[in-house]
Amino acid sequence: MAKVILFFLLYSTICYGLVKAPLTKFNSIIHDDLNRISSEFHIPDELRASVEFWFNIYTRYDNHFIVLHHPISYKIFEAVDVFKLDERQKRFLLKNKLSAIKKKFNVTARSQTGQRNFIYDGLLRLRPYYKTIYFYTINFDLPTELMALPFLESSFNPAAESKAGAVGAWQIMPATGREYFAVDSLRDDRKNVLLSSVAAMWLLKNNYKFLKSWPFVITSYNSGFYHILRARKKFHTKNLSFIQFITHYDHPRIGFASKNYFSEYLALVHTLAYKELFFPELDFSDQDQELLKSKVRPQYKFFINKCPTKLTSKVSLLENTHLKFNKELIPPNQTFIFKQNPNPKYFDEVPWNVVFRSHPKNWSKKVKNYNCSTTYVE
Repeated sequence: MAKVILFFLLYSTICYGLVKAPLTKFNSIIHDDLNRISSEFHIPDELRASVEFWFNIYTRYDNHFIVLHHPISYKIFEAVDVFKLDERQKRFLLKNKLSAIKKKFNVTARSQTGQRNFIYDGLLRLRPYYKTIYFYTINFDLPTELMALPFLESSFNPAAESKAGAVGAWQIMPATGREYFAVDSLRDDRKNVLLSSVAAMWLLKNNYKFLKSWPFVITSYNSGFYHILRARKKFHTKNLSFIQFITHYDHPRIGFASKNYFSEYLALVHTLAYKELFFPELDFSDQDQELLKSKVRPQYKFFINKCPTKLTSKVSLLENTHLKFNKELIPPNQTFIFKQNPNPKYFDEVPWNVVFRSHPKNWSKKVKNYNCSTTYVE
């Protein structure tokens, strides 16, 4: 009973602090008093200012605010409401605001658009897949905090495509995708939330074995291995600290975005760990992690088709967005995703021990060869 009362008082204190002092939301969460975040993702003192800045971007400001801030100290000079302005008016106003800051503080301020509504949208998109992706992280023996990464990459948007060619919620590049699954004329598995989640976890798990540091693993997801290896060589050490890397490593490709990537990630980890406090309009009652740890069950499963297949139902088409010709005849030995078990005459289920021990591109090899004389039409 005493523990329940203590929890209630702590929760009430946090909520009261958030309502009474919106500018200090971060201070209520930074110490993780409810122990929701792994110690591997606690915030280093050196990153506190940058993480706090991004935390406010994700929880306080929607995209109709442009936040003007110091590029080094992250002090916020002003949050400009541009909701009612057209692009020309917006550029003119920001130019004048930045000029005034330059004159007053002798610093070239940086502008950053608010992201709260994008995170809100991402939470809605994640909802149908939350339990299944949580199940993946547990069985890959990875920190569940990695579920914050697709929010950083795309606001968890499976349809996201970058100018550089990255695709999907996890923003996987074509060459990286081909290491783990299909990116070809028949399929682009990057466009499927669950297939791309499995591939991303294989990638993160492999990178952690090599780098043995989550700050470097998360940063390399954005900027690649090369710069970390180059920095180790430059500083003549295999024990390069992450703070040393972002503070002293100099390269044209490692700019503000790359050096802030892990700070942004930590801000999202803390935002998502306490999401009910920042997005009270959403119901997260089915995402309690303590309950999921003991009772988590995947809501979707993987299958390999034995025969030529044609999908027709809207539900199946939505579940299999990676199939480029999903309204036409699909050849055998392709990966499908279903919430309900399909007819076993036409599909073989991919066992979970195969999912967590081999890359998706190898799953079809686990299915017996079938010579189908029939075609499965849903």
